[in-house]
Amino acid sequence: MQTKKIFPLYKLVLTYFSTRADIFITSKLWCTSHRPDLVEAAVKTSLADLGLDYLDLYLIHWPQAYKEGEDNFPVDEQGKAIPSAVDYVDTWKAMEGLVDKGLVKSIGVSNFNKKQIDRVVEAARIKPAVNQVSHLLPYCLKQRFVRIRIRIIYWINTQFYTKLHFTSIIKCYNNIFCTHLL
Repeated sequence: MQTKKIFPLYKLVLTYFSTRADIFITSKLWCTSHRPDLVEAAVKTSLADLGLDYLDLYLIHWPQAYKEGEDNFPVDEQGKAIPSAVDYVDTWKAMEGLVDKGLVKSIGVSNFNKKQIDRVVEAARIKPAVNQVSHLLPYCLKQRFVRIRIRIIYWINTQFYTKLHFTSIIKCYNNIFCTHLL
C-alpha cells in the first residue's frame, strides 16, 4: 500500500550502509490481502516496489480482514467497512509459508490483543516474533501487564510504533521495544 512512497527513502538509506544486511526492513500485509492465496502475491508486490529480495519482518497489519480487491477500504452503500470471512489464523499459516520460501526472515502481528495472539500461537508452527501496537501511550501503559504476560508466556516482543512527528517520549520497559516508523 505505501511501499512505492518509501522506495526512494530506502535507496537513500542504502547509500549510508555497505550492504542490504545492514538494514532491517519491516512491511505489513494489508487487510484486503488476508486470504491465504493472496498473501504471497502481496509480499512479492512489496518486495518488487522496494527492490528487495526479502523482508526482515512481515506483519499482519490488523486482525480483521476486508473484502478482497483493489479498494484498500471497501465500504458498502452506508459507508460501513465490508469485512472478509477470512480467519487471521489461516492468514498466519500462509505467512509461515513466506518464511519457508525465504521471502521473509520473520513474521509477526500488529494490533492484536491477547485472545487473538492466543489463537495464532495455538495454531502456529512459527510463533510471532513481534506484536506491534500503536503509540496510544496512556492505554498502553495501563496494558503493561498484558504485554509483559504475553512476552513471558510466548516470548513475543511488543513493539510500539508512531509517526515521526509524534513528539511524546515513550519509555521502554523490560525489553519492550519502541520505534518510530514512517
